[in-house]
Amino acid sequence: MIDILCVDDDPDFLEITKRMVERSGAISIDTASSAENALAMMEHRAYDVIVSDYQMPRTDGIEFLKTLRKSGNTTPFIIFTGRGREEIVIRAYDSGADFYVQKGGDLKAQFRELEHKIVQAVRIHEAESAFRESEERYRSVVENATEGIVVVQDERILYANPRALEMVEATPDEVTGKNFALFVHPDDIPLVTGRYYKRQEGVPIPKTYDFRIVGKGGHVTWVQASAVLIPWNRRPATLALLADITERRERENGVRQRNVDLEKTVEDQAARLEKSENEKKDLLRRLAGDDAG
Repeated sequence: MIDILCVDDDPDFLEITKRMVERSGAISIDTASSAENALAMMEHRAYDVIVSDYQMPRTDGIEFLKTLRKSGNTTPFIIFTGRGREEIVIRAYDSGADFYVQKGGDLKAQFRELEHKIVQAVRIHEAESAFRESEERYRSVVENATEGIVVVQDERILYANPRALEMVEATPDEVTGKNFALFVHPDDIPLVTGRYYKRQEGVPIPKTYDFRIVGKGGHVTWVQASAVLIPWNRRPATLALLADITERRERENGVRQRNVDLEKTVEDQAARLEKSENEKKDLLRRLAGDDAG
């Protein structure tokens, strides 16, 4: 069971969030109507993830996050808000947010996205703790993870768990010490390397993004990468969690293709109708000319 603290000054939205997210049975939600109430609750118990609105009276979500991080609290933090301005997103990540989910649109879709981000945040936090705390925890969490986990330092792969090795169809010896770009689809190399260097330079960027990896046998896998900086042998390294989203991307591509086909069908029908109307007009003109003669 994942224990969540959800903070929002709208009681109705808190109730909706609790009902929608708890339906899976894997997540339990406590609610707080303000950052101040949330801090008081956190004095008595710990939570796996905090989900907070941005715009709230007295203390907004980002100030709440800053307060936690200044106190040394590293609980994964998700900003869940209707305000989608780019500067707010940047401020959220710069202040230590793990994810940003925007309210609005399809209700079921936004709560599916929130639930996905909650699980991702927990997995990343567990992986970070595993690397930092103990060899035993590292083996139980990282080696048995259903997602690929990779550690990269100086552009070289230092570690890849069994799932990551399966994705690239390679053995540890074929991966360890190699440049990570060797396993990235050529079209996605600029995106992946650009994010890698920005992260190394401390530039605030979203922790998640999608790209394709290519296995030794040429098999292409779409992954959603969630990456953070960690210390490795007293130097910064990147820890990346790779979730296989190939099936989802194929579904999305299928929907897009069907939409393209539908638009083409509509255009063809419109062209045929226009042609038919023009032929009718030509016929009427010819008939009118014959009658006049």
